[in-house]
Parts: sequence; C-alpha cells; structure tokens
Amino acid sequence: MDGVYGFHLSVMVLESNALYLQLFKNGEYFDTMVIYGNGNFTTVSEFWSIELAKGDGVWIRTDTQYVDGLIGTLHGWCNTQFSGFLTS
Repeated sequence: MDGVYGFHLSVMVLESNALYLQLFKNGEYFDTMVIYGNGNFTTVSEFWSIELAKGDGVWIRTDTQYVDGLIGTLHGWCNTQFSGFLTS
C-alpha cells in the first residue's frame, strides 16, 4: 500500500565495540546509524519516516568498511529490534 511508513531501529552493542548500520530503500542508500559501546552495553535508537509505494523494500545492513579494528557485535535476546508500520 502506498503511503508514509515509520521505521524504528533499536540496537544494543557489546562494550568496546563499534557498529555501522545502513538503511536502504529499494537498493539505494538512505541513512547511516553508528553505535559505539563505551565501557558497557550501549543502546541507540533511530526513527525514520519514509514514503513508499507498493512493492518498495526497506532493509538494514551492516557496513564494516568504516570500522577501525573494532568489529561490532549486536547483542541479541530481543535487545536489537527493527520494525515498520504505515503512518498515513
């Protein structure tokens, strides 16, 4: 369904880790999210409003080309979440 969709990403990384995530729409780069685990587990959240048409796709991928020797590790156990919903 065509409309404006809201997407929420909440990510937890392990201490002393850096993680770069990229949001893509239909294979095109849209935005970057950077998380640094400073001493403890760190959680960062982001929200995007994106206009989509039927058949469009939105996804997150990791981007390791900018990580300077610190490969980021996502913390599991429901501490990392990605969701989307139609807003209008």
